[in-house]
Formats: sequence, C-alpha cells, structure tokens
Amino acid sequence: MRDYSMKNKMFQVIGVSSNANSFGLHGIMLVAKDGTAIEAGCSIHGGGQPNEIRAGHHVALPLVNDGIEDIVACLNWQDARLVETNERISFEIPTLRHPCPKALVKKFWKTPAMEDTTND
Repeated sequence: MRDYSMKNKMFQVIGVSSNANSFGLHGIMLVAKDGTAIEAGCSIHGGGQPNEIRAGHHVALPLVNDGIEDIVACLNWQDARLVETNERISFEIPTLRHPCPKALVKKFWKTPAMEDTTND
C-alpha cells in the first residue's frame, strides 16, 4: 500500500448515495478520526470506469492551507486519493457537517490501518 506520510488528512467513506444530482455527482459522507464530518459530491465514474467508492474506503486529502480554521478550505479537494486503489478522485461542493460522535468514530475507524498525518 502507498505511503501517505506527507501532510494528508485521512477520511473514511461512511456513506455513498445511490442516486446522483443533475450533474451526475453522488453524495459522499466522509469522517476523519478526529470526528470531522464532511459531505461532498463526487462522480463515482471516472473515464468510463467506476471508481467504486464505497463505505469503508479511505480517502487521503492533501492539506494545502495548514493553520487556518476552516478545514474545508485547508484541503485540496481536486487531488484526493482513494487509498485502496491509489486512484485520483476529486470532490465538489464540500460541506462541513456537525462533528461525528466519538462512539460512531470508533465504530467507523475500528481498524488502525490508516493514520492521519496532519500533526507531523
């Protein structure tokens, strides 16, 4: 598996909508280990091939504006990577949601496979 030790914020996909909006984007729910919850639109079909983004997958988002409070503005939404396949994916319309409760974060992140490297 690829090393994501550069400054990335790791998210786990916890949900993918089955329907798409008028632009073909599916709603993707992402949760980080610190409870940050973000909903974003994503095309689950890139270049005619399905990205096969599904719950349980991990997304590495490059941290580009470290040190500002708005986490949505801190992340490069156009150069994300699906960790399982190292495939580049891009998100649109990211929206910060209420923090995920700690009990749910533990449930979603039950395996220690992916580390968040934002505190390096």
